[in-house]
Amino acid sequence: MTLGTSLSFLFPRWLKTLNQFLPQFRKQNLADVIDMLAEVTEIAYEESISCFHHAVWHRHLSINLNSPIEYVKTLEDLEVVIRAD
Repeated sequence: MTLGTSLSFLFPRWLKTLNQFLPQFRKQNLADVIDMLAEVTEIAYEESISCFHHAVWHRHLSINLNSPIEYVKTLEDLEVVIRAD
């Protein structure tokens, strides 16, 4: 999964913002967190979803892939963790 040119420039900001808010939004559902990230980084909701999938695909994020990614699940349910490497 690759991002378009403009979105690839915004992705580091998107990921940094997620890292900042992750501890306080562990109990929020994924859809709400993606929406909040879209607002903060000033991108469309669909672009924020693309950033999320890109982060998972390229292992910037670790999530529990033993269950489907459902946007109503909380970050805690999905076991979302930002990878340090």
